[in-house]
Amino acid sequence: MFNFQLVVPWLLTSTLASASVPSPAPTIPDITLEKTPTPIVRVHYNYYPISGTTAMDLRAEMLRYGPHGELAERPYDGYTHWHVRWSYNYATTNEGCTVTGVESSVDVTFTLPWWNVPAEASGSVVAAWNQYVGALQLHENGHMAHGVAAATEITRTLNQFPAYPSCTALREAISRTTRQIVQHYNQRDIDYDLSTQHGLTQGAMFPPHQHSASQETLPSY
Repeated sequence: MFNFQLVVPWLLTSTLASASVPSPAPTIPDITLEKTPTPIVRVHYNYYPISGTTAMDLRAEMLRYGPHGELAERPYDGYTHWHVRWSYNYATTNEGCTVTGVESSVDVTFTLPWWNVPAEASGSVVAAWNQYVGALQLHENGHMAHGVAAATEITRTLNQFPAYPSCTALREAISRTTRQIVQHYNQRDIDYDLSTQHGLTQGAMFPPHQHSASQETLPSY
């Protein structure tokens, strides 16, 4: 059995990311690839604390404590990466070296701020925060869908992989193919951030109706 893994980090948004209570596990998007085993998907949340009573307090805390991506010069409010693993078995048959079994999994980790809502916080700020959280989760689910789709497509492709004259040739072909699949979904994430302005068009903006330096379109990777 050969085992492979690839870590693919993604900046999900350049706006505020979090909730005043732990976020529920997101719904795994439906990947419509026929007759393909569903990869194992594990979702993790990593919170960093923020404090304040006003929207601008929270914005300042995000700018101060938000996570940095590998290519970002300033912090983001939220950060995620998906980590794809796959493994396969192969055997020599009359047709040549053939894949005999495939498994895949995805680990998705969201890094988000944690706001322990103080009693003096206004209802309007809390409501705006909660609205933002829902919009951001929708945006994040879109990124997670790409990680799930990458693992699903790898499984489907390897299950249908042709036989090769040698197992060395088979392994080399699989390596090239799986990298191309992951690169495709890397680009899907980049295009998704561009089309949604890192979630802004989906309502992922905090404070509402107010742009800030952290809401500029930053590079995804």
